[in-house]
Amino acid sequence: MTVTIPLGVVQRFLVDAIFVVALAGLAVEFAQDGLGLDDPYDLVDLFSLSYERNIPTWLSSGLHGTAAILLAVIARGKQDMGPPISVIGGRYRPFLPISRSTSLFSFTRR
Repeated sequence: MTVTIPLGVVQRFLVDAIFVVALAGLAVEFAQDGLGLDDPYDLVDLFSLSYERNIPTWLSSGLHGTAAILLAVIARGKQDMGPPISVIGGRYRPFLPISRSTSLFSFTRR
């Protein structure tokens, strides 16, 4: 059974989830520190961007965990495609070739 979810739907869901959690975190921080409001329901502890073990931390951890699992699934599915490096003309050529004029460190002598 194959489940197909459009990429745009996934992107929109992730952006909306991050936006809502970040906005809630900023709102509770501003309400407590900026306006001096009390927190009878512990919303600051639950949504604060400054604390650990709350919804923003769980969201971040969940995104990292999901990305790791998806990368493992993709790698497992791509095993039959051969090695990630191919030999062309006696030289190793990675998937994303860097042109000969481009390098990470460029030194010129004068």
